[in-house]
Amino acid sequence: MSEARFVAAAASVEITPPHGLAMAGYAARTARADGTLDPLEANLLLLGERGGQSVVVVAIDSLAVTRPLRQALAAAVQRATGVQQDHVRVVASHTHSAPLAWVGQIHPVLPGEVDEREIRRVADLVGAAAEGLMPVPCELTWAVAGVDGAGANRHHVDGPHDRTTGALGVVDASNTPHHGTTLAVLFDYACHPTTLGPANLSWSADWVGSARRRIREDRGGVPVVHLPGCAGDVSTRFSRHGRTEAEARRIGELVAAAVLKGLSTGAVLDGGLALEAMSVRLPTRSPKRLPVSVPVQGGSRLDESIAEGVAADRAIRDAGLPSQLDLPVSWLAIGEARWLFLPVEPFARFGLLMSLSPRPVRVVGYCDAYHGYMPDDAAYRAGHYEARSALVDEGAAAEFYRLCMEAAQHWTSDSGPELEALRQVRGAQ
Repeated sequence: MSEARFVAAAASVEITPPHGLAMAGYAARTARADGTLDPLEANLLLLGERGGQSVVVVAIDSLAVTRPLRQALAAAVQRATGVQQDHVRVVASHTHSAPLAWVGQIHPVLPGEVDEREIRRVADLVGAAAEGLMPVPCELTWAVAGVDGAGANRHHVDGPHDRTTGALGVVDASNTPHHGTTLAVLFDYACHPTTLGPANLSWSADWVGSARRRIREDRGGVPVVHLPGCAGDVSTRFSRHGRTEAEARRIGELVAAAVLKGLSTGAVLDGGLALEAMSVRLPTRSPKRLPVSVPVQGGSRLDESIAEGVAADRAIRDAGLPSQLDLPVSWLAIGEARWLFLPVEPFARFGLLMSLSPRPVRVVGYCDAYHGYMPDDAAYRAGHYEARSALVDEGAAAEFYRLCMEAAQHWTSDSGPELEALRQVRGAQ
């Protein structure tokens, strides 16, 4: 038997806060949490190449990852594992049933204060979990599978949406009785965890928690790391049958079924582990107003979102913005599995483009910082909620995606097929 090329370790820890704290995610919700539907978690995965570099992915059930939250968690992981902080990726599930205390005000329309004690509590829990990460030889499997009936474009039922999930299986390859057992699962999928609406006053990971539970049932209770994809304009709006706990469970089980199918058919990954990073500087939005191209009539959720967008636009103007944003963009590749990590809510069209390119890339949002929505051209033209509440103008958003495309092209050492694919996608709009 040849020596395994990779090593890995994983851990899962509950981080559910006490009841009575303010909840994050919905401006319409003002009451505090009074219960728990399912536990909030942090799931950690350490991956390394024998004799090479390592990365730790921390997936946390939070609305977002702010710089203070990332700093606290990355520092805790470094102290516990020795993996340097710039090799730690902290990713939020973006559940809207998590505490405001972890993120504070991430947008002028969502006011709130950070509770440093809560951040320290979560960092201590994550650090303690990281201390138990003892890497063992492993084999990695990878597959992409289709998901039916879960997420969809939330503006148009037939609009852009990457309906696939990437599933990474981490399998024990040590010479022990555990050889061949699953150590951890990592999966990505693009869909807002907003099945539960503003009326919900209980902590919950939404459909993400349901998907994790189902995968664990099948794989022996292992840690499950969820990476949110290009979900800026994707949700369960057109696929859910109500906003209940049962519906969040149903949606999660649909996603889990696809992940498990991918794990059962995955191919063994070969090739090295690569990490890259860069910073993208963008100007913030100009004071001009977006046109209202859709009348606000009231009644439908789409109408409500237009009104919310107008309020968000007004809140941005009243609060003011810094002149520029510095956005950390990073990359992880293991053979044919490639992830591009972004600190924004990326739109589905970009995720589709990257996943369908000749050398596919899975795009991950909500990572290592939070800078709001990054809409596509169509959203700006239509004056959608996301475009009205974005911190950047249409030109800056297009430039961000262009730079990310070029970086991915460079990091895959490709000669340009992705750029040709981009031209084709733009031509079809």
